[in-house]
This record gives sequence, structure tokens and C-alpha cells, in this order.
Amino acid sequence: VLNVECKNVFTSPPILRISYLAGALQTVNIRLPIVITKFLEPVKLAPSEFFERWKLIGGPPREEQQVFTINLLNGVVDTERQKKVIEGSRFLLLPDVDPNQVNCVGAGVLHMSTGGKVGCLLRVEPSASAKLCRITVRSTSEVVASEVVKLLKKPLGSDASSVPR
Repeated sequence: VLNVECKNVFTSPPILRISYLAGALQTVNIRLPIVITKFLEPVKLAPSEFFERWKLIGGPPREEQQVFTINLLNGVVDTERQKKVIEGSRFLLLPDVDPNQVNCVGAGVLHMSTGGKVGCLLRVEPSASAKLCRITVRSTSEVVASEVVKLLKKPLGSDASSVPR
């Protein structure tokens, strides 16, 4: 069993270095399949709380936003898949925040042993007619906002053909 603790924000997976003696000193480096979102705690917020925090965090540099192409499922947005990707990234989906049922809104708090807590808010707004999706992340850390967008863009986008449905 390997227990991993997030001490501070990171943008590349940690490397486990194992050294042992077998005639001569041997070292093996193993890149662990761990990303920053694995340390998020899902957080429930009422719509008023969400928008209050959304406005409080403000825009750039603590906001990262990207628009990318998406694949449609029988001409409509695959919202179930979209929700699985977001929940799998440890955000709590907040269903009553956005009146458009195709959009997804989520919240989480990143816990770090030395870096403290970082709030993270998410909006995913797909458009079936344009075959595009806009993802916006606002966080109390600009590095976290950028990293979360980078991590979610691929599984949500049209280049996600390798992601299970």
C-alpha cells in the first residue's frame, strides 16, 4: 500500500524513486498516475453561495477558460459522460445552479498539507449546435485553475475517443 499526501500544488505527476542493491546500486523511477484533482474534496454549495464565491474569486489570473470541440451522441451533448468526467475529477456537481440543464457546475476544495486549502469552482458549457464546449475554472490559485482546465479538456473534448463512455 502506498499512501500519497499532497503537500503543495503540482502540475506534473510525482515520481517514485526506488533504489536497491543487486550487485550494484540500482534505481528505478516510476511516474505515479496521480493528478492534482485527486486531492479535491467535493463541496456542496447553494446557488447563491456558488455565485458569491464565483464573483469573489473574479476573473484572470485566477480564472482559466478554454473553448474546444466536442463529439455529439446522436446529435446531442452526451451529458451523462460529461457528468462522469467531472465527478471522476472529484468535483461535486451542483445541479440547481445553472438553469440550462446541459451545462454542468461543480465545486471542490483542494487540501494540501503545507499549501493549505484552495477553493475551486467549475462551469462546463457545451453547445450542440456549434459542437463546442467552454470550460471555465475559477480558483483561489491561478496554477490550480490552469491545471484543472488542462486535465479536464481532453476527456471532455472531441479527442477523448480513448476515454470509456
